[in-house]
Amino acid sequence: MTTLLQSLVDGIGVGGLYALESLGIGLLFGIMRLANFALGAVTMAAAYALYVARDLPLGVAVLLAVGVAVLLSLLLEAAVFRRMRSASEAALFIASFAIAFGLENLALVVFGANTRSFSLSPWLARSSDVLGLRISHLSIVTLVAAGTLLLLFSVFLRRTEVGIRLRAAADDFEMTALLGVRAHRLIALAFALSGVLCAAVAVVVVGQLGGVSPGLGSNVVVIALLGAVIGGMDRLSGAAVGGFCVGFVLSLLDSVLPLEVRPFRDAVTVAVVVGVLVFRPQGLLPGGTLTERV
Repeated sequence: MTTLLQSLVDGIGVGGLYALESLGIGLLFGIMRLANFALGAVTMAAAYALYVARDLPLGVAVLLAVGVAVLLSLLLEAAVFRRMRSASEAALFIASFAIAFGLENLALVVFGANTRSFSLSPWLARSSDVLGLRISHLSIVTLVAAGTLLLLFSVFLRRTEVGIRLRAAADDFEMTALLGVRAHRLIALAFALSGVLCAAVAVVVVGQLGGVSPGLGSNVVVIALLGAVIGGMDRLSGAAVGGFCVGFVLSLLDSVLPLEVRPFRDAVTVAVVVGVLVFRPQGLLPGGTLTERV
């Protein structure tokens, strides 16, 4: 029973992590029809910012990572995606994939292929007993950070004027633009918010892995994309729920699968995703759609 509870707690933490990345994907897809694979590179850049600032106080390092992720996101929006507003979804995706590939190779040149190991904080590596469960401090921080960010984003999107405009744009961007909403500012804001989410994910992943490598972001964004797809990329809540479900299943499979099958965990997860899409191509939540808007 204790082992099961431990697995559930760990699964909730991992699910929250992928929910944040999937929310960033859903935000950009709703507005631009962009399944932004480059978010993985933004996450990687934030992780390397943490590495560069490893000798600074943790709060300063985190702020630096957020700044790098937001600035890189805004730069990509202004230099690439703003010029491709009228491009097809396939062209946008290929462009984002090319950007991610280029930034990963740039990281290879600058930092090398080997993992740069470092610790964010000795406290995060420790564990505490909570109701008989041995829970790492990192898992607690992950749960609190993911829950807080998801709550803040929910309040922002539902209770503020800017958030409501952003949500309206995600539902029907063309109609929102016709109603007088400034498209450039709204899209730039969406990219900036996705950068904040990527920085949060980078902090958690670096804490889990104890280092950073050029492939760090790609590993995260692939799973997050799967989650956003099965949750329904046209809805922000669906993308977040889908990311949470995929992350939760991944963590749970680590505990329940036999040791000889565990290396194929990702394959099992992809098979589950394919099964969901066969029966629910519009996503898990009602109201989602993958059809083209007219």
